[in-house]
Amino acid sequence: MTDFSGPSPQPPQAAPDETAGAPVGPLDYGTPGGPTLSQRTFRGFGWLTVQTVASKAVNFASQVVLAWLLGPRDWGLVGLAYTVAAFAGLLQQAGVREVLVRRQSRFRLWSGPAFWMSLSLGVGAAVVMAVAAPLVAAAFRKPQLVGLIWVLAAAAPLQALGSVPAARLQVELRFGAIAAVAFGATFATAALTVVFAKLGFEAYSFVLPVAVVALFQSATLWLVAASRLRGGPRPRRWRFLVGDSSLLLASAVLTTLVAQGDYVVLGLLYPESVVGLYYYAFILSMQAVGILVSNVADVLFPVLSTLRDDPQRQDRAFLRAARMFMLWGSPACLLQAAAAGPVMRWLFKAEWEPAIVLVQLLSVACSVRLPIGPAAGLMKAQGRFGDYLRFSVFNAVFFQVVITAGAFLGAATGVAAAMVVYSLVIGPLSLYVAASAGGRRWRDVVSVYAVPVIGGAAAVGLGLVAARLVPDHGAAGGQRNVLAAAGTVARLAVLCGVSAAAYLIIISRAAPELWREVVSHIRWPRRAAVAESAS
Repeated sequence: MTDFSGPSPQPPQAAPDETAGAPVGPLDYGTPGGPTLSQRTFRGFGWLTVQTVASKAVNFASQVVLAWLLGPRDWGLVGLAYTVAAFAGLLQQAGVREVLVRRQSRFRLWSGPAFWMSLSLGVGAAVVMAVAAPLVAAAFRKPQLVGLIWVLAAAAPLQALGSVPAARLQVELRFGAIAAVAFGATFATAALTVVFAKLGFEAYSFVLPVAVVALFQSATLWLVAASRLRGGPRPRRWRFLVGDSSLLLASAVLTTLVAQGDYVVLGLLYPESVVGLYYYAFILSMQAVGILVSNVADVLFPVLSTLRDDPQRQDRAFLRAARMFMLWGSPACLLQAAAAGPVMRWLFKAEWEPAIVLVQLLSVACSVRLPIGPAAGLMKAQGRFGDYLRFSVFNAVFFQVVITAGAFLGAATGVAAAMVVYSLVIGPLSLYVAASAGGRRWRDVVSVYAVPVIGGAAAVGLGLVAARLVPDHGAAGGQRNVLAAAGTVARLAVLCGVSAAAYLIIISRAAPELWREVVSHIRWPRRAAVAESAS
């Protein structure tokens, strides 16, 4: 699932004898002839979007293959194993990367202690997972979880090795390098998973590649960042990192409760096959929104951090980003919900058909939950870690109440429906909490939501009506032949084409300012630079 929360105590300052250190180097965002911050942000989204689209294509292809090689039971077991790894894995980061990005002018001073602290926490996470594995397996009454969790535990220290070079790339806004490394890791993981599944490793097919890819990714990050550690562990400095990190870690624990709570509830109440259907449906539902969600934190947090001394400009940048995020993400999720039925009936085995309604409900939930990522990025960039923690408490409690009720009322379908209810509340609320520090009100929240949600629903509705005019030639009944394939492709093409055309017309008329901004970034980057300097 997702993340967040929002004025709090400022991060503790370093002791006088701890503050010397050379900065990473000035970041020039507005020199004559050079790219502006707006352009670098747009390019960052561009690079990471290209990477994510490619990664999603690779992942989707591998998920289709794996759905034929493995059953819901295997997916359910690995979903529960990843739940345990997610909680223990919180230790390996503990917000250290975010602290480094916020302290970018003193990066070299803090990089050494941050590396050794991250590595120590990674080892600690591995120990916690190894010890917890038998207890978790007993709680879920699934002994197969022990081995899966132990394999994931081995990867925790290897993942921690890459935290410092990853932070450096973010500080330098080198999003092209970040995208390339991320795609390499995605491709390697997908390929290895399919190979292991073909060899008969069942649920282990998912976890065995994790350690190998973690080592590859961390080594590559160090090579690409060309970063060097300065000094040893210096544990005396850890307390200054922990001051910031402790609030982020507490928030991350609560966020993980939200991200994994639906799997935990289902795992305690139902067989692993039910968990597997839901887990697989959730992965599929993130295909469209994942293109944006996975990029927003990597781009917005470091960019907004560079504007921390100009709160008005930071507030405007956040609101514009949230509007753009919703403008493209919300209709993409709704279109995904509309296309889920024909795509899944054609590509997957009959045993996965119950997941169709789950994908549809979870896609609708995603369409209104999108501002959570930008809201979290703003509050972290502003150092509002206390507000972030308080909102995370509310978020986790509300989520668990709603999801538990849904699980008792209707198993996986009940949980997916509960996700829609949760998202309708928490999406707009997260945006309001983040923006209220800048004097924003509920009308600003409505302005972010109105056109994407209403316009997107109207456009997709028109697309569905048009698609129904195309004969399906038996595709709806699950037939797999040339005519059925042609009918499915034709209906999907009409659905996507009509929906996209209708939506572009709607936003050009209903949100002309946003439309002009999109066009200016794509076709006239110089005009975008002039517009930013004028604002």
